[in-house]
Parts: sequence; structure tokens; C-alpha cells
Amino acid sequence: MNNLQRASAGLASATILFFAATLCAQADERPAVAMAVGSPSRAYSPARMKGTLYTQLPPIAELARTNGKALVQVALDDAGRVTNVTVVASSGNALLDRAALKTVRDATYEPASVGGIPVAGSFDIVVDFAPET
Repeated sequence: MNNLQRASAGLASATILFFAATLCAQADERPAVAMAVGSPSRAYSPARMKGTLYTQLPPIAELARTNGKALVQVALDDAGRVTNVTVVASSGNALLDRAALKTVRDATYEPASVGGIPVAGSFDIVVDFAPET
């Protein structure tokens, strides 16, 4: 069983417990009582970037004092290595979008984990380019 399958099994059992508790609460027509949904060892920890995101305007964009923000989605494997980067929302400038992709691709990451087991996943990063004043 690989890491993703082990993590998914834990989430599936937690979801079933939560669903069962919700049905019981609705059937009794009493307020739902908080219950443990799986053990703390099955907690989800999202992927995150290590350190700071260093952005650098392309020289021609810097000369033109171009600025903008791009929303980039980064996909990671279970070791935190970048497997794909995609512009989700463009800055409106192709030079800045390409620079945003490079910036995100060159950063280092910690993978998401479920129950302490690293899993592949993705998340979005806003890359903000502003000329220095």
C-alpha cells in the first residue's frame, strides 16, 4: 500500500465516522455532540513553501515599471518536488506570468501529509511583482 492509499484510508474512515455522527444527530433531533473524527495521527497538514518566495522582475519589465500579480498553482509529489506549475489567474502580462512560473518552480516545498505520511498535492501561490521605488 503506497502513502496516498494509506492516507486515503484514514480520511475515508474519518469521513464515515463524521457522516454517521451527523445522521445520528439529525435522527434524534438534538444538537450534534462533538466527537473525535479519527485520531490526531490522521490529521491533514497542507503543503507549504520553505523559506521566502523571491520574485524578480524581468529586466525589460523593470525598465517599463511593469507590475502585476499572478496566481500560480504548484503540484508537488510526496517528496515535495515540483511536478507541475500552472498560471491559474494571469497578471495580464506574459513576461510576468513566465517569471511567476519560474519563481514558483525554483522555490522549495514541504509536501502535504496525512497522519504524518507525506502525500502528493497542489496549492496556489500569489506572485506579486512590484517595481522597486
